[in-house]
Amino acid sequence: DPATQAGRRVEGEVTRNVRRYHVGVRGGVSVDPELITVGAHANLGPFFTRHITFRPGLELGFGEVTTLFGLNLDGVYHITGQTRGRWSPYAGAGANFSVRHIGFEGEQDGNRFDFGDWDWASGINFLVGMETGGGAFFELNATAHSNPHVRLLVGFNF
Repeated sequence: DPATQAGRRVEGEVTRNVRRYHVGVRGGVSVDPELITVGAHANLGPFFTRHITFRPGLELGFGEVTTLFGLNLDGVYHITGQTRGRWSPYAGAGANFSVRHIGFEGEQDGNRFDFGDWDWASGINFLVGMETGGGAFFELNATAHSNPHVRLLVGFNF
C-alpha cells in the first residue's frame, strides 16, 4: 500500500531527526578560581559531517569567594577513528560568556556589609575529553582570555 509506505518513510525521517538532539548534565571542579561547577548542555547535530556537533550549555560555579554563571557555545569534533575499546576521544572549542561575582561578606556594628565586585567577560573555551557510546564522559575544559579557569568535568549525555 503506497500510503503505508509513505507513512513509514515519514516515521523513519522523524526518528532520525529526533536522535540528532540530546541533553546532558555535568559537574566537576574548577581551578583558578577554585569552584564546584554544575551544568547542563544540549548536543545538536551532527552538522556538515558525522563527526561535528554543536554543544551549547549553561554552567554555575560556587566557591568560597566566587560565584560564576557561564554560557558556553562549543563546537565538538568526535574522533571516532581513534576509538580504543568503549571510549572515544573528542576535542573542541567555542565561545564563553560569563558573569562572575567575587565578594566578602561580614558584619560590623550590627550592620551587614558586602565587599563585592561583579565582572562580565567573554572568552574562548578549549576542550578535550573521552566519551562512551552509553553517554558517560570525562572532559578537561579551559577558558582563555576572559575569567580564566580550568575545569575537570564528568557528565552524562541522555
